[in-house]
Amino acid sequence: MTPLRQRFVDDLRLRNYAQRTIDTYVGCVARFARHSGRSPTCSAPMTSAPFSSPARPPRLLERLHQTVCALRFFYGTTLGRPDQVPLIPYGKRPRSFLACSAPAKSSASSTPPRPGGSACCCKSPTAAACA
Repeated sequence: MTPLRQRFVDDLRLRNYAQRTIDTYVGCVARFARHSGRSPTCSAPMTSAPFSSPARPPRLLERLHQTVCALRFFYGTTLGRPDQVPLIPYGKRPRSFLACSAPAKSSASSTPPRPGGSACCCKSPTAAACA
């Protein structure tokens, strides 16, 4: 085990991280190092396009969030470079837009929010027309 990896593991253990989390974080930083082709101490945190791509499926988004958390901890705590932590963005969940099948009405009243929390894009008085 390299001294840098050992220091990273020691920092995680000192803060009472679970062994599974330590293994995951070490794997995420190692995967980032392989992806960038150099040591994480030499590379900027998110210089690679695949790691900072905005739209990802939910399963890959979970892995991206784990990697971001691991890199934020690694750069902020282990390397002592907190100025680089804001440069590591979290992934964005893809947005889904509602398509309404009902024709828009010209009424002054607004439609209440739908059960999912998003408002309907039309002015139809019935929720069934927008389903």
